[in-house]
Amino acid sequence: MLSTIDPTKDKLQAVVVAPTRKLIQQIANEAINALVQRMVSRPSIKMAIKDESTPKRVTKCKSQICCGTPGKITDWASSIFLKFKKLAVFVLDEADEMVNSLRSDIASFVEKLPKCFFHLQHILQNMRHIMIG
Repeated sequence: MLSTIDPTKDKLQAVVVAPTRKLIQQIANEAINALVQRMVSRPSIKMAIKDESTPKRVTKCKSQICCGTPGKITDWASSIFLKFKKLAVFVLDEADEMVNSLRSDIASFVEKLPKCFFHLQHILQNMRHIMIG
C-alpha cells in the first residue's frame, strides 16, 4: 500500500476501514506508522475515529492516508473533508464482519469511491445479498 503513496502530494490517496476504533488504532499506530518510519519521505496519517473531529477551517483532508471506522469515514465523506477522487488504495479490513453488521455505513461511502473501484463495489453488493439471503 505504501509504495503507491506519494508523500509530496497533499491529497488523500489511501483509505483503510476497520470495524472498531481499537483495530484502527492498531493498524495506524503499530502497522502503518512502523513502516512509515523507515521511509525517506513520510506520508501523513489521519485517524477517523470517535472523538476525532475534522479540523476547523480545513476544507479537505491533506493527509495521504486516512484510517477509520465506517461511521466516521461516512461522516467525513458526507462533508467536504474526505474526497475519494484521487484515491489509489482502499482497504476494507474484516470485510465479512462489516458487510454483515454495518451494511448501511459501508454502502454510503463505497458508492463514493472512484470508478476504478467498480469491482469492489460489485463484490460488496453481492456479499450483502449472500449474507442477507
